[in-house]
Amino acid sequence: SIPSRSQVLALKVGAFDPTLYEEYHIVQESNEPDGVSVYKRDSSADDYTTKTIFRVMKDDEHVFFKNVLSVVKVCDREFEFRNSPTFYDIANPELVSAYQETDAYIDYVHNHASAPPFVCTSLLKHFGYSNPTPLQTLECSNAFKTGVFTFDDPTNQSDTLSFGVAGQRGNLAAVAASIILSDEALTPTVDLDPAAGGIKSPLLKLTQAMRSFKLTRTLHHRRTDGFFSAGAFGENPYGIPDQFSFYDPHFIPSGAHREAYLMAPEAGILNLGYMVRSQNALHNLFRMGMSAC
Repeated sequence: SIPSRSQVLALKVGAFDPTLYEEYHIVQESNEPDGVSVYKRDSSADDYTTKTIFRVMKDDEHVFFKNVLSVVKVCDREFEFRNSPTFYDIANPELVSAYQETDAYIDYVHNHASAPPFVCTSLLKHFGYSNPTPLQTLECSNAFKTGVFTFDDPTNQSDTLSFGVAGQRGNLAAVAASIILSDEALTPTVDLDPAAGGIKSPLLKLTQAMRSFKLTRTLHHRRTDGFFSAGAFGENPYGIPDQFSFYDPHFIPSGAHREAYLMAPEAGILNLGYMVRSQNALHNLFRMGMSAC
């Protein structure tokens, strides 16, 4: 019998469109619009082999899978995971294979079910919401998946604004609009919620102060990377300690924050020394300007 759509989607090894090859023939096809079609090399064969290819509709496009399921089992077969595919020919590796494998990995991560909430939660933290609400994450995730965000004017429901491109998964215009124009961003009563908001990173405090006073570079100071002292602010635009940034995005301070499970990532580099030195640096910035001294 023809396998179900869920069974085919459980396969992970992709295949080329079998219609490109003369030796492949379609032998079974579902009557459902998003059903399964089966291609075999030998149209008279009754059983499925590893050469069999299935076609199914996914995200409004046809995808093809080989009838292969590669699983690795460890710890006396107690745990198992999918064997990761590779595009490399071990005997004759080529550079183009590296590009193909990288593109395939990026596509897999981008289309993974956990990508929208993960990306949205991370972006919400950078927009000042250290503890985003489930509704914020949901609205942002929907914008990520659909590629479009529609804002309704609270005073005039007929007045709407649309951002992004419908059907374009991960459209950043829609994602950004869903954050900036969310109810939590526009409702003043949210300020009364003790879990709302977040701590601004030290480097953003400095750059915000410089923008507010419209500070500009002098002609003999063409670079500013050396003037942002990590010793004073705990951050430096070109001095990241490792690939995980300056602080843990899930950091929870001790005390009341930990009891309430409230995250404050920027507090991970906040201590008394940085607080005193950063205030002194800002004071001297407006008195004498910024220099390497």
